[in-house]
Amino acid sequence: MMDSCLKQIQYREFIKSIQLSPLSLKSKKQYETSYKKIRSVLNGRVIDFDEEFLINMLRNIDAKPETKSQMVSVILLIRRNHKLDVDDILFYRGTRVKENGISKLIGGELYKEIQDHKVKSKIATNNDLPTMRELETFLENLYKEKKYGDYILNYLLIHYGVRNKDLDILCTFQKKVISKTKQNVKKYTHNYLYPTKYYCWFIVNEYKTSKTYGRKKIRIRDRHFQKSVIEYIRDGEKKLLLNPVTKKEVTEEGIGRIVKDKTYKKIGEGRIFKAIIKHILSIENMEVRMLKLHLISDSRGTSPQVIINHYATDIPI
Repeated sequence: MMDSCLKQIQYREFIKSIQLSPLSLKSKKQYETSYKKIRSVLNGRVIDFDEEFLINMLRNIDAKPETKSQMVSVILLIRRNHKLDVDDILFYRGTRVKENGISKLIGGELYKEIQDHKVKSKIATNNDLPTMRELETFLENLYKEKKYGDYILNYLLIHYGVRNKDLDILCTFQKKVISKTKQNVKKYTHNYLYPTKYYCWFIVNEYKTSKTYGRKKIRIRDRHFQKSVIEYIRDGEKKLLLNPVTKKEVTEEGIGRIVKDKTYKKIGEGRIFKAIIKHILSIENMEVRMLKLHLISDSRGTSPQVIINHYATDIPI
C-alpha cells in the first residue's frame, strides 16, 4: 500500500514537471507514456539509479529504438530537474557539436540503432506498397458503392498527394468560400470543397506548409469527383468530410486515425504518398516524369527535392 502511494506521489510530481515545461500537448502525452514505460521496468525512481544502470536498462529493454529515445528524453528531464549528471546518457543518445563549422556526432549508440531500424523498416514497408492500379481500382469501387465521403478522401490522397491535415474539409454550396475579396479570404480560413455544375474547387488554407506556399486553390474537373461532392452534401448546405455525424472538428491525431481507417488496406496517407512517388519515378519518359513530380509537389505543398529525399523508395534514409 505504501509503495503504491509513493508511486502515485512520484507520478504526480512528474506530471507537474512536464506541465510546467514548454512542451506541446502531444509531447506531454508522449512523455507521460514513456514515464509509465520506465516505471514498469525500474523498481524505484529514476533518480535512485546511476547513469550506467539506466543505460544498460535501455540497451536490454524490449522496445523500438524510437521508444527508447523517448524514454531517454524523460530520463534527461527528470535528472536535470534534480540537478543530476546526464553526460553519459547524452553520450549514449548522441550529441552533435560543431568543429570548424562541421557538425560532428559525439557518441550516438542509440542514434545509430535508430538509423539502422529506419532503414530496415523502410525496406520492409517499400516492398509492400500498393501499385497505382490497385489504388485506382479501390477508388473505382468506392464510387460504385456510393461511398462518396470515402471516395472524396481517397481521390484527394491518390491524385493530389495531400497530407492528413489537408483533409479536414468542409464540403459546401456556399460560393463565398472561393471568393478572392479580402473580407471573405479573412473570414473563410478553413479547407473547403465547393462544387459547381462542371467541376469542383478545392480550397486549402490549413496545411503543414501554408506559411511557405500560402492558400492553395485547385480546380478538379473529374466528373465522378464533382458528382461525389454534390451527393455527399445533398442533404444540406454544408457537411464536414471527416466527422459528418457529430459535426465537430477533430484533433490532428484524430484526423490521422480517421484517414488511415478509410484508406486502401488501412495503410494511411504516408504510404499512399510513397506509392504515388514510386509510380511517378518509374515513368520512363523524363519530361512526363518531371511534370508529374512538379504537379504533385504543387498540390502537396512540398518541394520536389524534399519529396525525392524523403519519399523516393529506392533512395536510402
